[in-house]
Amino acid sequence: MLQRFADLVVRTAVRTFYRRVELVGHDKIPPQGPTLLVANHFNSLVDPLVIQAALSRWVTFAATDQLFHGTLGFFMKQLGMIPIYRAMDRHDPQMNYRSFRRAYEVLGGGGVVALFPEGITHDEPHVQRLKSGAARIFFGAMEHFEGRLDIRVIPIGLVYEDKHRFQGRVAVVVGNPVDTAEWIEIAREEPQRAARLMTNHLQGILEDLSLSLETWEDQRLVNGAVKFYLGAREELGGEPTHEVTPDEEMEIHQAFRAEFLQLRRKGSRDLDRLRRLLTGYQTTLGRLGITDQHVRDDYPPQRVIRYLLRNTELVLLGWPLAAYGIANNILGVALVRLTANRIFRPRRDRISTIKIFYGTIIFLVTSLLQTGAVTWLCVARGWPWWIGLIYLVSLPLSGWYATSFFHRRRRAIQGARAFALLAGGKRRIRDRLRAQRARIIETLRSLMDRPLTSGATDEK
Repeated sequence: MLQRFADLVVRTAVRTFYRRVELVGHDKIPPQGPTLLVANHFNSLVDPLVIQAALSRWVTFAATDQLFHGTLGFFMKQLGMIPIYRAMDRHDPQMNYRSFRRAYEVLGGGGVVALFPEGITHDEPHVQRLKSGAARIFFGAMEHFEGRLDIRVIPIGLVYEDKHRFQGRVAVVVGNPVDTAEWIEIAREEPQRAARLMTNHLQGILEDLSLSLETWEDQRLVNGAVKFYLGAREELGGEPTHEVTPDEEMEIHQAFRAEFLQLRRKGSRDLDRLRRLLTGYQTTLGRLGITDQHVRDDYPPQRVIRYLLRNTELVLLGWPLAAYGIANNILGVALVRLTANRIFRPRRDRISTIKIFYGTIIFLVTSLLQTGAVTWLCVARGWPWWIGLIYLVSLPLSGWYATSFFHRRRRAIQGARAFALLAGGKRRIRDRLRAQRARIIETLRSLMDRPLTSGATDEK
């Protein structure tokens, strides 16, 4: 019962904070049977929440023992999570004996155990050196059950578009099940070598799945190139324009990353040229307040009329409900911002953790207090008490609508600005921007040996 309630709360909180939670490679997660998940750790306590929200199975997480104290620790214990005692915290590694036995029990019962073998959460764009905990649990479970247990080892890459931003996007990228047969044979004679080989193999896989790169500058270049390519793929690869699925987008991103790493090893100077062109183009778009799609689009009269009618409806009919949502949720929003930015002042890799954890509590408390006040006023005036119940239900719904309204309003303003800048008598601006696009396309063609319609695999 507690697990079901926790699962519901986690899914609601994560899918409220992030606009899109995409599960890439969902068919690679076995629907049942003992499963060991291994993931990168870029976003503190949000990482396990995102994995739980994305998967259909209940996941038992192994986490540092520092989380098993206080109120959070109480719930972690009640939910059956597994404490890990790290040597870096000056713990005796022998303290993990009981924890490992707990992991064996979960796996033996056909459950799912998840670890973050980097051992720390961080704000770097690349996977840190993995610890051997995942391999030790795997080989320990195999020995405990005398090889009778068929444990599936599944790597997972967590890719955040902007992990700190409300209504951002996150992809849970599931890799192919790891073939462990060779290591099991080695472990019979050399268990430490087998653990080391498995850990090194997982290192490479997680780097691929999480789109790991050495610096944030490299990350911005590859992300910018992928975003540009998705809008220009017909010009670059000759393929018809269609809606790219999350799986296809991740495949393209992995291919760009692999190509970038290869070109970097070769010392290609064209990468610097691509960086300059993309940076200049993106800076210009940002200054004008438009997007690459606006530059690509044409503006025939019938399309402009449809645009005006659609956004007239948005402005005239949407404002009252959006204003209601703002007025009734503004206290919670202000308190969350105050908590995340002024009170805790967390490290960058923990900002979204503070926002989600404390935001859930803050919105629950403020909603109940506001509902109590509204109900009291209704009863005092002789109105039905159940108006307060309707008000309580309206709070999350109106908050969701207000968020969606301002997202669409922002896009509408961008569209209006683009029409004013790029259509009519100001076509010279569009021509200049399209010339910049053409230079980027030419540079991408010279860099890539083939169209990036399919890409790197998620295993090395």
